[in-house]
Amino acid sequence: KAMHSMATHGSCTAGHCNGVAGGFHAPARLGRHLVASLCISLAVAEGATAADTVRCFDGVYTALRCCNAKAPSPRCWGGAYSFERCCTAEATKAAHDMAALAAPLKRGEPTPGLGSLSACLDDGGKFDLSQFHAQEYPGRVEDVGGEASRLSIGRTRRPGRCTSDASAHPEVVATTLYRALRDSGAPLTGKIVNLGAGTAKDPAWALAMAFNLSGVFVDPGGRPRPERVAPELLTRRGKRVRVPPGIRFLDVPAEIGNLRDLLREGGIAEGSGTTADFVKVDVDGCDCHLAAALLALARPLVLWIEINMSYPPPLRVSRLCHKFRDWRSAFVRWDRLGVIVPTYGCSLSAAVESFAHLGYSLYGLADSQDAIFVHKSVAELVGGADVDESACYRDVVRHARIFVPWAIVEDWMSAGPTDLLARAWCNLTIHAHLLGISHMPLVVSVP
Repeated sequence: KAMHSMATHGSCTAGHCNGVAGGFHAPARLGRHLVASLCISLAVAEGATAADTVRCFDGVYTALRCCNAKAPSPRCWGGAYSFERCCTAEATKAAHDMAALAAPLKRGEPTPGLGSLSACLDDGGKFDLSQFHAQEYPGRVEDVGGEASRLSIGRTRRPGRCTSDASAHPEVVATTLYRALRDSGAPLTGKIVNLGAGTAKDPAWALAMAFNLSGVFVDPGGRPRPERVAPELLTRRGKRVRVPPGIRFLDVPAEIGNLRDLLREGGIAEGSGTTADFVKVDVDGCDCHLAAALLALARPLVLWIEINMSYPPPLRVSRLCHKFRDWRSAFVRWDRLGVIVPTYGCSLSAAVESFAHLGYSLYGLADSQDAIFVHKSVAELVGGADVDESACYRDVVRHARIFVPWAIVEDWMSAGPTDLLARAWCNLTIHAHLLGISHMPLVVSVP
């Protein structure tokens, strides 16, 4: 996948950066999602090496949160990491520019192209972009209430389907599900599509190896780094990731305009019948929009897609596809400063609604963020689907990471549909303006 690959598959060593797009490395304590450590060998304070600064900005500690020259946060770093070492010219400029953009909003001045957003700023303008960073469940957020469940598309509670424990490891869930399809006599084609194949933790790789599937794997950042994959995926000398037999790996971005070509490269026909067994989409961009376009061309039995857990049901948030270079540039720029753009991908409710029209219903959630959809023609063969997305979100949110302040998520959870839409529009419109991505399309809706 585009930016996720770029951020996770590099490394930093003393004195230089290497890897795709310049040496990003995600600390293990933050998991695979938090891909925003910064290797800044060319911009560190005099005498500091890249190794010294590798953990300055990691998605929790961000330049906007930690590099306020007037009042540097004492809670950001310890030991060798400090304001002086981490807050480079780029980092302090970003924090300064953000404050300059926010000031007119707080004064109620009109925003070019958006009018006045002063009504969106509660209590004198408490909206603070520095609080948009990677966060874990704080133990105080109320459960999604009955209103959200009433508005769910899914109607069934299926214990064990939405979890983050060891039994829901993505590779285990994927292989178990595929085996159930095979053993039940489902019309398998042996074809697989993986859009965003450059990550080490990927069920599509496991499926292709275990069941000898053929198809196409796509990622502009290239294959995963050898040290981040299971030994069976390596070449004999262990220096390169081995592409499974029958898989065509393409180092290109997946875009709506080239989906037909990508399918053709994988030997996958278009049509209304089953043309692939398994499709995985994880591009940290317009995931739902891209997946829906793909489903219109090829109908797989299973769709596996990463979900942005920052948005609770029934809130439907979905990033639409835009010029790839524009989105990539913005995502990577903020990534260098530790800021994960929190409007990537789509929410669980947006995914359920998008794919329901195409004949797919929610089977479950694996690893707290990977939504699994199955086609209605095979749902009963794997124990049924139609999972209640609100209950599913409630089951896993305590183990997920989000990129919106919990106070805002809590506010969304407590609101009725009309207030929810108004509040989310305000929050996300201000956020997009401050990040400079207002021109990139985003859909926000409620049932």
